[in-house]
Amino acid sequence: MQGRDNEGNNMPSYRNPDYANFKTTINPKNRGFWDLNVTGGFHKNIFSKVDKQKVQFFQRLKNEKTRFIFKRMPKELVLGMRKEQFEDVQIKNKPELFKEVNKIISQGK
Repeated sequence: MQGRDNEGNNMPSYRNPDYANFKTTINPKNRGFWDLNVTGGFHKNIFSKVDKQKVQFFQRLKNEKTRFIFKRMPKELVLGMRKEQFEDVQIKNKPELFKEVNKIISQGK
C-alpha cells in the first residue's frame, strides 16, 4: 500500500502521469509508486500447494507487472518474504495454519 517492496525500497513509479495521478488520488500512501491495489489481481492470483512437508505459494498472473516483480525479487524470497522468515512464520503458526489449510481444503475456498 505504500509503494515499497519487502526491503522498504520504492517500487517502480507509474509510467503514465495520468494513471500515477489517479493512483495517488485513491491511495496517497503510494507516493506515485506501484501499490498493486486497483484490481487486486496480483494478490488474487496467488495460490498454494499443500503437502505433508510444506506449503508452497505460486502466482498464476503472468502480466508485465508480475514478471517485473518476480524478476526483481531475489530467488531466496517467497512472495516477498525471506525463506527464513517464511519458515519461521509457518513454525510459529503451525497449529493455526493447519486448521486454516484444512478448512480451505474441506470447504473449497
